[in-house]
Amino acid sequence: MAQGKIVVFEGIDQAGKATQTKRLAALLEARGYATLRLAFPAYETTIGREIGTFLSGEVEIPLHVRHLLYAANRYEFKAQIERSVAEGTIVLIDRYSASGIVYGMAHGLPGEWLEALEAELPAPDLVFFLDLSPETALRRKRTARDRYERNLPLLATCRRLYREECERSAGWI
Repeated sequence: MAQGKIVVFEGIDQAGKATQTKRLAALLEARGYATLRLAFPAYETTIGREIGTFLSGEVEIPLHVRHLLYAANRYEFKAQIERSVAEGTIVLIDRYSASGIVYGMAHGLPGEWLEALEAELPAPDLVFFLDLSPETALRRKRTARDRYERNLPLLATCRRLYREECERSAGWI
């Protein structure tokens, strides 16, 4: 059995990550490949629900704790990702470790600390960076925006950090 792969879509809010993840899954499945689609934060878990209450503005969570929660949410799926890859499944992920690092750095956290949080998660084989201007992102969102989606300076910083990551990292397109 062939080894599976981890393919990630990264970018700021409203860049089209969910759409492209869904489209690639449909294409791969039509060609006979097994796929698993994930999106982070994964709001269906206890940790994901807590993240959701923060993003909606219902609660405040200290910055370091917030990023521990984001990482923990991804670790909730570590075994499933590893098992799926071992079984030959192509795992398609809407946001992954790079999002935790980029958004954390945009909030002033040290990159080394953030990278250490993500270090034991399975590494992606390929990352698609969907580059979108923050202004376009704000125009695309028609429903209520969470605290990050409405923060234009934050989105601009995240876009810059994503671009830098794309330039220096192997496996990024």
